[in-house]
Amino acid sequence: MLSIIGGHPSILARPAENIAESLHCWRSCQFGDANLKVLMSAHPYFLDYTNHGQLAQRVAFLHSHFETRKNVYRLFLNAPNLVVDEQHVTEAKIAYLMQTMRHDVLEVVKSCAFAHDLEHLRCRHTFLERLGLFKPRSLKADKSTPTGNPPVHQITDTSDKRFAVKVAYVTLEEYEVFQELYRREMGQADEQYELDDETDVEIESEACRNSYRKTGR
Repeated sequence: MLSIIGGHPSILARPAENIAESLHCWRSCQFGDANLKVLMSAHPYFLDYTNHGQLAQRVAFLHSHFETRKNVYRLFLNAPNLVVDEQHVTEAKIAYLMQTMRHDVLEVVKSCAFAHDLEHLRCRHTFLERLGLFKPRSLKADKSTPTGNPPVHQITDTSDKRFAVKVAYVTLEEYEVFQELYRREMGQADEQYELDDETDVEIESEACRNSYRKTGR
């Protein structure tokens, strides 16, 4: 605790009982004292968090997907937003990283992928896929077999320039053009989805009206 305060003296301005309550909350995560010290030093504002029930639920949720508490600790360390993000937002990222891209657990938890929004993940993955530089691991393949794909952290945690030049082997300008085209593509897809929804509602409403007319006769 002293080492955390030494690096972040503003903590002393907080009521002692709040700090104690927060530490109790975080210790219940069972990350281990050494890991907890690293976590609090990296993100001292975690000491403002005292919602024990919500934190326990979040840890249990992540643990169910990422196998160990050490992995949950790594996730919080690399993506502190996971503590407060809506669960459906995190679920969508998990599905994309683990099911669509088919990365393994350890590779994901060692990256900062969850610190980025889903659109960022999709855009970079789609770019590599369309260039032929990324292919999801076959469901029948042994997990120890190398895929030849760039590791998660190179895909998600690099600057646009480094990603373009070092990972996708294109110029920054080419990637920026793709980003704009991809945003338009996704925007058109969203508009079509909304239009389809409106059409479905109109069809259902018309069907209900027809049914009502027949019943009323």
